[in-house]
Amino acid sequence: MSPRERRRLPRVRRCHLTAFSLYDSNGYLKTQSLARTLDISMGGVLLETVEPMSPGDRIVLDMQVGDRILPLQGTVVHVDSLPNNHYRVGVCFQQVAAEVIAEIKRDLDALPSPAGDNGVC
Repeated sequence: MSPRERRRLPRVRRCHLTAFSLYDSNGYLKTQSLARTLDISMGGVLLETVEPMSPGDRIVLDMQVGDRILPLQGTVVHVDSLPNNHYRVGVCFQQVAAEVIAEIKRDLDALPSPAGDNGVC
């Protein structure tokens, strides 16, 4: 079954700058870098980054949504290599605070912005 077929929650295309710290399955810091979101749901996010990752890695995200930075934690569930040495990374959120969930919901419920304006890739 593909990752798309396993989705339980609808995803919305959004582009948000995201800083992250990546930890291996033993809890050791692997790297810190930046990514952009491609889409997001209440349960996870699809990122694009230049950093290789592995399913099972733990990731701590600081995602910029408007003028707020949302702290999120998750687990890498799939990684696809792109031809330009980038990676598309699916992350399942873990232990999200109620106020962060509310911010994500507001972002998901917002109408798409005009092309090139805050939030649409």
